[in-house]
Amino acid sequence: MNPGDGRLCERLQDVCTGVAPRLPDGGLRDAVEASLRRLADPKLRIAVGGRLNAGKSTLVNALLGTRLAPTDATECTLLAAWFRYHHRSQVAVHFIDGSTEYVAARPGGGVPASLPFDHHSVTHLTVQAPVAGIDDEYLLIDTPGRDALSGLDDYSMGAIREADGLIFVMHDPGEVELRALEEFRGAVAGARLSAGNVLGVLSRIDTIADHLAPALRRAEAGAIAARTSARLRGLVSTIVPVANRLAQAARCATVTEAHAAAVVELAAADPAGRRRLFFDDDMFLDASVGVARPVRAELLSLLGRYGIEEAVAAVDAGARGATAIRAALLAVSGLPELQTLISERFVRNADALRADGVLALLERALAAGPPPTGGAPRELADAVHRLRRDPALRAAQLAEVATAYAAGDLPLDDDMALDLHHLLTGVTVAQRLGLPDADADALRAEADRRITRWQTAESELPRRSKRLARTVIEVLNQLWFGLEGTR
Repeated sequence: MNPGDGRLCERLQDVCTGVAPRLPDGGLRDAVEASLRRLADPKLRIAVGGRLNAGKSTLVNALLGTRLAPTDATECTLLAAWFRYHHRSQVAVHFIDGSTEYVAARPGGGVPASLPFDHHSVTHLTVQAPVAGIDDEYLLIDTPGRDALSGLDDYSMGAIREADGLIFVMHDPGEVELRALEEFRGAVAGARLSAGNVLGVLSRIDTIADHLAPALRRAEAGAIAARTSARLRGLVSTIVPVANRLAQAARCATVTEAHAAAVVELAAADPAGRRRLFFDDDMFLDASVGVARPVRAELLSLLGRYGIEEAVAAVDAGARGATAIRAALLAVSGLPELQTLISERFVRNADALRADGVLALLERALAAGPPPTGGAPRELADAVHRLRRDPALRAAQLAEVATAYAAGDLPLDDDMALDLHHLLTGVTVAQRLGLPDADADALRAEADRRITRWQTAESELPRRSKRLARTVIEVLNQLWFGLEGTR
C-alpha cells in the first residue's frame, strides 16, 4: 500500500465525524472539531523555521519557484505566512477571533510590507497567487525568526505545531545554532517532531571558507553538514547545504538575458583579472572590465560574488544564455537534493505524518480530561488506540524514542543510535536496516541481529526506557516479517 494514499486520515475522519455530535461541549469536542478541520485540508504542511536572518524566506521562495515571501525586514515578516494557489493574487489575514479579511498582495504578488491592522491580533497570513504548482504536493509555511537565542518564540512555535514536518534553516551550525535546536526540541516536544520529520538546511554556504573556489566551498559545506548531522542525530534527519540566494535566483528566473551576457563578458577576463574581480565586493565593482558598474552591482545583489563565480564557471563549461546559466546555478545550489529529500521523507509519508499530528492532538485532549468510561469518549479513545497501533504509524512512534535519545533520557550506544537513525530516515526496507545494497537474505539476517541487540539492551535499561526500546523492537520485527514474506 502506498504510504501516502490517505487511508489513515480517511479512517480518522470517519471516527471524528461519528463521535463529534455525541460529545458534550468542552475540550474534547473542541479537539475533535479541530481535527476534522485539519483533516478536511488534504495538504501536507511543511514549516520552514530557524533563527532571524537564517535565510528562511529566501529558501521558501526557491522552493515555491516564485518570490512571494518577503526577504527584507518588514512588519509582515513578524507573521507566519502560508502559500496557496488561487486565480487571484491576494493575502488572507486570519485573526485571533477566527475572522478573515483580504488585502491586496504587494505589486507582483506576495506578502505586503505592512497591514492596516494591529499584527498582534493576527494569527497568520495565507498568501494566494496564480502560480501553478506552489501547493501541488505540500503547503509551505514561512515562520518568523526572532533575535532570541532560539529564534523561535511562542508565536513561531505555534506555527510550527501546525505543521506535519519542519525544515530547520541554520546559517552557521555552531554552538548557538545547536542550542537553538535544543530549545526548539524542548518547545515542540508535544508536536512529535524529531529526526523522522525534521530536515536541516545549512544556508548561505557562500560565506563558508571565502578564500576557496566555489567547488571547494561546496565540499567544505558538505563536510560541515555531515558533522553537524551526526551531532544532531535524533533531532534532525539530515542536513543539506543549500546556497539559498543561488537557488532563489535560478528557480525564480531572476537571472535575465542581460545578466547572462554580462557573465559571459566577465568570463572573458584573463586569469589575473578574474582573481582581482572576486577578491572582495569593492574590487568587483571597481575593476576595469567591459561590464558597466550598475550591471555588476545588480549581479552582486542578485547572486553575490560566490554566485557570480559559479555563473562564470558555468560559462567556462559551455553554458550560454539565461536559461542554461540558471540551470547550471540550480544544479550546484543544493536545492534539487533538498527537494528530493522532501519528496522521500515528507510527501511519500504524507498520510502517516498528517494522521500522527491529528492523533497527537486527540491524545492530548483525552489525557487532559477525566478517564473515558463509556459512550462517545470511550469510543474515541478506543479508536485512537487502534489507529496508533497501525503498522503505517510505526515510524511515527519512533519519534518519541528519538526525542528521548536526543534529550539524554534514553541511553544508547553508538550502534543502537545508528539503528534508530536508519529506521527513522530510511525510505526502503534496506535503507532502514542500514544496508541499501543488500539482498533479502542479508537483510533478514541484519534485522535479526538488530532485534537481538535491542532485546539484550532492553533488559538493562531503566524501567522508564523499556517501553521505548520495545517500540524499536516491534518496528524491527515488522521489517523482519515483511522480509520473511518474500521467501
